[in-house]
Amino acid sequence: MSAVQHDAIRQTVRQRYTHIAENEGCGCAPSCCGCAPSCCGGPDNDSAATSQSVGYAAADTAAVPDGANMGLGCGTPLAIADLKPGETVLDLGSGGGFDCFLAAREVGATGHVIGIDMTPAMITKARGNAEKGGYANVEFRLGEIEHLPVADGCVDVIISNCVINLSPHKAQVFADAFRVLKPGGRLAVSDVVAFADLPDDIRNDPTLLAGCMAGASSIADIEAMLGAGGFEQIRIRPKDESKSFIRDWAPDKPITDYVVSATIEAVKPGACTCCCSDTDTPTLRQASADDLEAIRSLLSRCQLPGEDLTEASLRTFRVLVSGTRIVGVCGIEIFGSDGLLRSLAVDPALRGRRFGEQLVTACESAAQNIGIERLYLLTTTARDYLLRLGYADIARESAPEGVRTHPQFQGLCPASARCLAKWLQ
Repeated sequence: MSAVQHDAIRQTVRQRYTHIAENEGCGCAPSCCGCAPSCCGGPDNDSAATSQSVGYAAADTAAVPDGANMGLGCGTPLAIADLKPGETVLDLGSGGGFDCFLAAREVGATGHVIGIDMTPAMITKARGNAEKGGYANVEFRLGEIEHLPVADGCVDVIISNCVINLSPHKAQVFADAFRVLKPGGRLAVSDVVAFADLPDDIRNDPTLLAGCMAGASSIADIEAMLGAGGFEQIRIRPKDESKSFIRDWAPDKPITDYVVSATIEAVKPGACTCCCSDTDTPTLRQASADDLEAIRSLLSRCQLPGEDLTEASLRTFRVLVSGTRIVGVCGIEIFGSDGLLRSLAVDPALRGRRFGEQLVTACESAAQNIGIERLYLLTTTARDYLLRLGYADIARESAPEGVRTHPQFQGLCPASARCLAKWLQ
């Protein structure tokens, strides 16, 4: 499939779900994943009954704000997610926020739920629903599920409900899901899968594609993509009873001869056994002059420059400490309302546990407190990671003069390093 075809698929899907978001559902019977002739017919759609037909309890549909449940699912991913208090959950294709709000109930006030959707209208709707429901532990981010705006190794569980089939890049979806999961993190998905080869008249029908049918991959292909992405303990279980509602998605097509809803489970291997256990989480504090040599040593191990650091410059640095060891560092240097974010490093044994994001966030907060409006940085290895934290590429020469004349810009960092910036709010 060409890039042009991929873009066309994405545009078709975005247009459909924009329409659904702006029209308070789509009126499909029994599920908005499909597209019966009455689809997008307006207020006749009973989203609660639709969701209960795919496995949700009446208490679930009653527990969320009006408009959050849009009847868009093909199963109940939370039934296999085994969520625990304090966990971080990521929902791929979060729609109006229905599964996110149910997940928030499970993980509690100490947990966190992130919803990702590529449709701006859906993000707006979900954020409004979160505000109505008072969900302080839920946030919604605009983004594509193939390129998640989420830091590496910070998610305990990924859920998704009838969305991955819509992607023309499913292998990339699973690869990026693997990236953001913590070691030992779980994938818990409800989606449509193919158990027979789809005929061309179904596979090439844009309406059936946007309706969660024509884009279904075979169980064998999904298993192969998950395995290639690094997942283990892969388990895909078709739900034959789902044919009863899938049949109504396309009543003029023999769709249940080819597709069925299934649960998809997988685990990212390698639960952390490093020097810092979950019961010995590093603590964040301001750096002191006594930390200079330890910081330089950590930067050296991470192949980052640190010889220009002085005891005085550490006043605007933050460190992570495990026992007596410094295992993470990040700092800022001040140039009026501009700042240089520098020396971001985490002990290699502790990467993938969101410590880098914690350090960056701490430095950004410190920068805002002293009146810095913009942060700049150079990086050779962390560009993609920082883009996901809200930084953007800029030309080196567009950085302000004070930043450009810093030793890092003048030779400590190689010419191949990329320049990024972030405007603080």
